[in-house]
Amino acid sequence: MPILVIGKKNHSSWSMRPWVSMLSMRDQPGVHADVEHHRVLRTGLLGRCAGPMLFGNFSAADAFFAPVCMRLRTYALPVPPAVADHAKRVAALPGMAAWIDGALAEQDFRNFEEPCRLAR
Repeated sequence: MPILVIGKKNHSSWSMRPWVSMLSMRDQPGVHADVEHHRVLRTGLLGRCAGPMLFGNFSAADAFFAPVCMRLRTYALPVPPAVADHAKRVAALPGMAAWIDGALAEQDFRNFEEPCRLAR
């Protein structure tokens, strides 16, 4: 069984977290380095395991990387098809799908929390 080692990194995507909160920042060098790290990590895991998720069936590793999957999809960050497909499968999980639907239905807009947006 493959072993997932991420060291002292935060699961929610290192440099992606502060930079891609604004779509205009998705081209920052730190974002590209993180996307490349995730590409290598996920491509290797998906290639070694027969299942649709990182270790075959859904596991804590897939839940751990769900925030990264959402950033990859939301900001259309460049990843190979296998990684994009994994992110799509994570987003389609019942719990994630319900969370996404709830977020899309949310009508609150507080401009002081989202200065990069003008309106909902």
